[in-house]
Amino acid sequence: MSPSLTRQWIWQMITSPWLILAFILTSQWPTSWSSLVISGLSVYYMIRSWAVLESPIKNPDQLKVVIVGAGVAGLGMARKFKEVGVEDFILLEKNPDIGGTWFLNIYPGVACDIFSHFYSFSYFLNAKWSKAYSEGEEIWNYLNRFVEEFQLRPHIHFKTVVSETIWQEDEKKWLVRTKEGKEYQANIFISAVGALHTPSKPHFKNQEAFQKPIFHTAEWDKSVELSGKRVGVIGTGASGVQAVANIAGKVKELYVFQRTASWVPARMNFAHWDWIKNCFVTFPFLLRLYRDILFLTNEVIFHGVFTISSPIRHLVENFVARGMRQNIREENEDDEVLLKTALIPNYPLGCKRVTPSDDYIQTFNQPHVHLIQDRIDCFNENGIATSNGKNIDLDVIILATGFDVLQSSRAFHGIGKGGQILSEVWGDCPRAYLGISHPGFPNSFILLGPGTGLGHSSIIFMIECQVNYILDCVRKLQSSGRKSMTVKKSVHDGFVAWLDKNMKNRVFGSGCVAWYQNAKGVNWTLWPKDLITYWFRTYSCDRTDYEFE
Repeated sequence: MSPSLTRQWIWQMITSPWLILAFILTSQWPTSWSSLVISGLSVYYMIRSWAVLESPIKNPDQLKVVIVGAGVAGLGMARKFKEVGVEDFILLEKNPDIGGTWFLNIYPGVACDIFSHFYSFSYFLNAKWSKAYSEGEEIWNYLNRFVEEFQLRPHIHFKTVVSETIWQEDEKKWLVRTKEGKEYQANIFISAVGALHTPSKPHFKNQEAFQKPIFHTAEWDKSVELSGKRVGVIGTGASGVQAVANIAGKVKELYVFQRTASWVPARMNFAHWDWIKNCFVTFPFLLRLYRDILFLTNEVIFHGVFTISSPIRHLVENFVARGMRQNIREENEDDEVLLKTALIPNYPLGCKRVTPSDDYIQTFNQPHVHLIQDRIDCFNENGIATSNGKNIDLDVIILATGFDVLQSSRAFHGIGKGGQILSEVWGDCPRAYLGISHPGFPNSFILLGPGTGLGHSSIIFMIECQVNYILDCVRKLQSSGRKSMTVKKSVHDGFVAWLDKNMKNRVFGSGCVAWYQNAKGVNWTLWPKDLITYWFRTYSCDRTDYEFE
């Protein structure tokens, strides 16, 4: 580790809030459980800080890296390569600007459902988040500052769509081709395309008959004016919950087509006072302490809410359901009873994505907002016809139908050793060792790959773990003196078996139909354990997990 990085690490260590608390507690109560726990956490965070502050990589000029995607994951990986001295890297981005999901999604109310101070990079904190849960534009601005701070923009090739990647066995390099006809060669290839970039667009019978505006939330049409219009929103997942609550006050009539109700606990969003922001700026260790508290709180929630055998799971579920019912206040008593029945899910909390909101449920108290539970039969020139024969006239239809995560994983045609095609190997159930490596695809790594999605905490934590792991893989490859490394099939298969075993005790692996799963009910998208476990498993690359050539 270089002297400058050593000084950074020492400063981060001695200003760790956990270390400060450990010193206070152990000096006052040297044998108490609290002091032992805090001391253990301080060691954990010191070790984690060591992983973040890596020393420069040896022979960086020998590395040529191609990263696909300039969203949060791709930018995080690029910054890490630059930190350790690798300059020969490029990011190929299909969009005209950075941000990925946060560039594409501009619908009214788009926001993160994870606390802002934890939904950020640990080494690029933002003391001045405006709210507890920030909106999409503020997150996108944060990512732009990140790009400028670490001078990443010169490395990004915008409006570049990767079509094919081919492993060249003789040269031990990847050939990357784009739809624009360009070719790139790299000895390290990283896919950072993410899982939320291909909109899911169900096709309804006779859909072509509706000639008025129709668009997906991820392809929001700003030119369409909603004021005074009759608007239909199809879908009540995360984007539907956010959009409905934010357009209800503008439209003349709002029809929400619900196939399945969502769990909508109160988000309890609040603005950060200026004195809090200034305090975080002046005393950064307090901001880190706050982040750590958010982290540990999410870990506790994960075990309490998402574990089938948890003794408090039903208590939490009943508490959330009661809160949702209390927000329904219809003038017509029969309508109130109907809404209380229709808006409360009949499946366990956490089985599908939880969608917190402070105003979604209350939106249905407005007389011009209508919940439609009947199945959509077909479209017609005036709007939508339901299965019970009801015709609903509409001026605009909004598809809040989420993303096709399987198609997102097939963003390009990947060809590995022996001509094997990754999409064919995966089929409808993508898998990867630690969500990062796959047998037969040397020197190829995935960020936010299969089995690493989260339903309870910050995905940026997972990204940082993966980025550090990939960098350690590159170090091990260099130190081996070989040109390629591939995860062993036995290691990969053993990990998949471990995933499936641990998924059985999670609510989101219990069988209800959700976008997490494939048609066979296999949840291949989510990480089934807590974040500390993932950090531990990705802390370093084990040479024995890989074959070197």
